[in-house]
Amino acid sequence: MGETTADAPQQAVIEPDILLVDEGIGAGDAAFLEKAKKRLEELIERTRILILASHDESLVRRWCSKAVLLEKGCSVNVGSVEDILAQYRAGLVPP
Repeated sequence: MGETTADAPQQAVIEPDILLVDEGIGAGDAAFLEKAKKRLEELIERTRILILASHDESLVRRWCSKAVLLEKGCSVNVGSVEDILAQYRAGLVPP
């Protein structure tokens, strides 16, 4: 018997105001990763506010317009993505 639309699994459409992402996606085989990244990017496009916790500079550059530098769980600086990434790479923490 053929599958009907009623038998097919339905995907929920999620449109959050705030989306929290911790380190993106880093597990699974190549096919899974590609599919998961595409779904995550679609979700981010529908999100008003993204809070991303990551050490991956390419993710931060791609998805963020501002950055916060944390030291031992505390915010030590807020600024442009490039300024905060430069500070992070240099290991500089303001007094």
